[in-house]
Amino acid sequence: MVTIKDIAREANVSVMTVSRVINGNHQKVSEKTAKKVKKIIDQMGYVPNSSARSLITKDSKIIVLFIYMNSYQRILMSPHNSVFIENVARAIQQRSYYLMIRFVEKASEIAECLWSWNVAGCILMGMYDEIIDEIEQHSNIPKVYIDTHGYDNICMVGIDDRYGGYIAAEYLVSKGHTNLAMVDIPSVFKENASYLRFEGCWQYIQTKTPGVLLHHIISSDISEICQQIIEQYEKGCSAVFFAADNIAIEAMDLLKSKGIIIPEQISCVGFDNQRMCNFVTPKLTTIAQDIAGKGKMAVEVLFNLLEDKENENKFRQVLLPINIVERASVKEII
Repeated sequence: MVTIKDIAREANVSVMTVSRVINGNHQKVSEKTAKKVKKIIDQMGYVPNSSARSLITKDSKIIVLFIYMNSYQRILMSPHNSVFIENVARAIQQRSYYLMIRFVEKASEIAECLWSWNVAGCILMGMYDEIIDEIEQHSNIPKVYIDTHGYDNICMVGIDDRYGGYIAAEYLVSKGHTNLAMVDIPSVFKENASYLRFEGCWQYIQTKTPGVLLHHIISSDISEICQQIIEQYEKGCSAVFFAADNIAIEAMDLLKSKGIIIPEQISCVGFDNQRMCNFVTPKLTTIAQDIAGKGKMAVEVLFNLLEDKENENKFRQVLLPINIVERASVKEII
């Protein structure tokens, strides 16, 4: 079967250019190039996948969940992602629609999927800067971004990650800790959830307790993370805030194997309030967010967009509440 990539290769143009021609969006395509692409389409007998599958009616029942991947991510191993995806799938199924999940690394892959299938709408996780710009320029279908901050011209469902970091630092300082570390997960873009949580920590310390120390640990390798935590502990660090519960729990286990007693020597705070927080020793104090609710809300907002003839919800921003769940992993220093 001939694909958009085949057309692009034959015409010596990008997949995005072919998508624009197929969609009739010629603003950024010269007339000469458009004619060339159309001719090759005819010659090669290209037919969109949606047509081949009898999916070209306007009442398509397909919703795509696009998930951006990079080398640091373990998409479905993350409890956050698995809970989110499960609730998205259930909510879509309840509305008698079908869910397609696509892992992508660049905007052209999203464009190819959207133009090859007659998609009703999509939900996008982990998107950033250039990819968002490309998507918004060349696709008008209803879209909801997840935890994508810094954009006023998109529809987004998420949480205030910066505030989550703020209250984590506030909590640890209230317990007497004055030398902190924050474990941040590497990312290809700056405005990601983990980095915003670090910014929130830093903001609290700078504005409320400027004498408190904050060490920034950036790594996805648990051994390296623990090594840096131990080094900071030897310099007086007494508490660590982790950007995610699963990282916190892995690190706690390794730290204990190296003789570090939690919370007597190192206090730990996670983020997400995953179920496993209750099944570790000590039970993990964490910043709680409603991950299942986020998935359900994303679908609700998307279907509001599908039904919104006047585009009133096009730029809607929904931030779900977060709070501290206190357990046993933080020691109060008197």
